[in-house]
Amino acid sequence: MPLATEQQIETMLGIELETSVAEIFLADAARAVELDGININHPDFNQLHRYYTAHLLEVQGTLNSQVVSESVGDVSRAYAPSTTPDGIGKFLKKYTQLKVQVTGFKNRIK
Repeated sequence: MPLATEQQIETMLGIELETSVAEIFLADAARAVELDGININHPDFNQLHRYYTAHLLEVQGTLNSQVVSESVGDVSRAYAPSTTPDGIGKFLKKYTQLKVQVTGFKNRIK
């Protein structure tokens, strides 16, 4: 099961996607993972594919995030954070961590 499926993404994220939307994000993510040097037959390809697909959905605003609100006096704002405290999206962070485990340091120094 090298490529992730729409059903796997929906289960992982707890959402329902239109098939046409899912297919676009899955195709883009598969290409990105392959361009990162991960062979489609690698045992971790599926998980990397799922993380990268979720990342793309996250940055496009497709995923519902928890709303954060702040207020000072009469001024307030509300927003949905899509990043971890270090500024990286949570799924991109998971993807990067696993990719480093898979590839080692060979693609980190340029």
